[in-house]
Amino acid sequence: MAAPAAAARRWRARRPRRVHPHRFERLTAQARETPEPAGKLELFTDALDLWRCPALDGLADAPRAARLAELRLAATEDRVDAGLALGHHEQFVAELRELTREHPLRERLTAQLIRALQGSGRSAEALAVFAETRERLADELGADPSPELADAHVAVLRGTPARRLPMPLTGFVGRAELGRLDEALRDARLVTLTGPGGAGKTRLAVEAAARQTGEVCFVELATATEVPHAVLAALGLREQGVLAPGAAPDPLDRLAAGLADRSLLLVLDNCEHVVAEAARLVRRLLGECAGLRVLTTSREAPGLTGETLVPVGALPAGAAALLFTDRVAAVAPGEAPDPGAVAPTCAALDGLGPGHEPGFGGRVRPGGRTGRIGGLRDGVVPL
Repeated sequence: MAAPAAAARRWRARRPRRVHPHRFERLTAQARETPEPAGKLELFTDALDLWRCPALDGLADAPRAARLAELRLAATEDRVDAGLALGHHEQFVAELRELTREHPLRERLTAQLIRALQGSGRSAEALAVFAETRERLADELGADPSPELADAHVAVLRGTPARRLPMPLTGFVGRAELGRLDEALRDARLVTLTGPGGAGKTRLAVEAAARQTGEVCFVELATATEVPHAVLAALGLREQGVLAPGAAPDPLDRLAAGLADRSLLLVLDNCEHVVAEAARLVRRLLGECAGLRVLTTSREAPGLTGETLVPVGALPAGAAALLFTDRVAAVAPGEAPDPGAVAPTCAALDGLGPGHEPGFGGRVRPGGRTGRIGGLRDGVVPL
């Protein structure tokens, strides 16, 4: 009896792994109930990783296999939506091209491909995909594009930014303000991060915006002289002929018309030197654009009715030390800061807010673990 038992074990080891349907459906249900895009992406990925072959491959239960195949494809689309919500446009383009080749009449997949191409800066390709799909739908089905597909097309024509955020070059060190900021963005349409220069307002705003679903547009106002024009440029709304024939020449009127029917988080960074003009713009747009939310960063709050303030102070000692050590490791591999010098160094840098990061690499000098904290006086961080 030993030989047949061994043969059975070898057969089980060689046969393709099949997904457990109940486990797959539990994971996908959990993913759909998860509010955060990052959590959704992880759970949908785990569910889809259970698949190693077509549904019930080789079995005669065709209706059940078709149902599972449809559930798998729907979960794939939901996973892509979560990834696009996080701004992962480029990494989904190749996968979506393959999926749309396999399912050329699946309009949701085509809309996702258009969004991924647009978010990757490939608007011409996105328009070509729409034109090809519209022709196929007309020829094969005698149908017009679905509202979802048409909306994706209009977004490309209008230059709508799917997720337009700066890409941080370093990791994010968690801080308590992020949780308060998440809550404020859920409950209020206007939120302002306030604090001194270098406290990390911009980095915190980018991190919070990346966690939001839907459209996000980041506008840098540090060098802006005309706030409405800066916002128009960031949104991709051209100066002429993009909103409607006969559109008003005033930039605020164009912004109000262009954002009237859109759901968008607008991030206005470094408002302090144009705070009055920024306040006028925000007041007007929030009053006329029901789907708009605004997050501003400024040393001075705009002071508008309904504004929620989230102060940004120095990092706690532990977080500052972690950030300091992490940045030292990045610019001086193999070196380690003097443990006794880390806390005084962070204190000397006012809690080492992320605003200190741009010039941080130039202030670190390898020199062994015997460096001196006094080196901060001449711009050198001890190692």
